[in-house]
Amino acid sequence: IGVKRFYNILYLGGRLDDEANPDRESVNILTWGLGYGIGTAITLSPRMLINLEALAIHVNEKEEWTNTLNLLNQFRILIDGKIGRYTSLFAGPVGNLMISRLVDPDNGEIGSAIAPYQLYEETRNGTNTQMWVGFTAGLRF
Repeated sequence: IGVKRFYNILYLGGRLDDEANPDRESVNILTWGLGYGIGTAITLSPRMLINLEALAIHVNEKEEWTNTLNLLNQFRILIDGKIGRYTSLFAGPVGNLMISRLVDPDNGEIGSAIAPYQLYEETRNGTNTQMWVGFTAGLRF
């Protein structure tokens, strides 16, 4: 929503995670997020752009709605190439910063479980901070 120089991003995403329940059966658990972001597109050529985007996403883990701080912040640098009149492909790295006060009821650990790995992790004053780098790609209409 917006124009090339400044646009808004409305975010809704989810994934199913396999988790063992007390009966040792595998159960699908929904993790989903709702967020907002902003971005800008810089023209490199008539068919290619660089998109710089920043997003904040409230992540709900193992429950319908997480009532505590569980915020995924992302910064994306994307290359966007036109493949048709109204269609383009995009791809690029994503810097992730997860800030969470979520407490695991099974072991009492503070923090989110969505990070595939951490470049940095610290828990201070009841708040867990994790950082990692990822990758995103997609088709834009």
